[in-house]
Amino acid sequence: MPTNELLELEHQWNAAFKTRDIDYLQNFLAPEFRLSFADDPRAPKVFSRESWFENLEHMRFGACEIVEHKESIHANVGVFQMFARFTDWTFDGELLPSDFDVTDVFVKRAGRWQVVNRVSEGVKGSPSF
Repeated sequence: MPTNELLELEHQWNAAFKTRDIDYLQNFLAPEFRLSFADDPRAPKVFSRESWFENLEHMRFGACEIVEHKESIHANVGVFQMFARFTDWTFDGELLPSDFDVTDVFVKRAGRWQVVNRVSEGVKGSPSF
């Protein structure tokens, strides 16, 4: 199994998000996908896949740098933890925190990876994992 397989998927996800590649995103986010914010009082604690897509047009970022990461793959399940730094991350033009600890859970189905869960927490300066 190639090392950094999930890292490459994260880069592809960021690129598809940035360019609004809806076809890629529809195939990449599993039907049961959920996004949880651990600490943002402005956001609901959990977003469904449908609400993630509804909010896609409101979100923008200039760049995403994955500063540190760990990944583990066990059969058809992968876990990717990262400390990510976003440049010009906005929601409806409002600047958001730029540093996040993120954990993504992937499942391999029919030979391809899909993300089923993302937990995101804004942090200041360094990863907590």
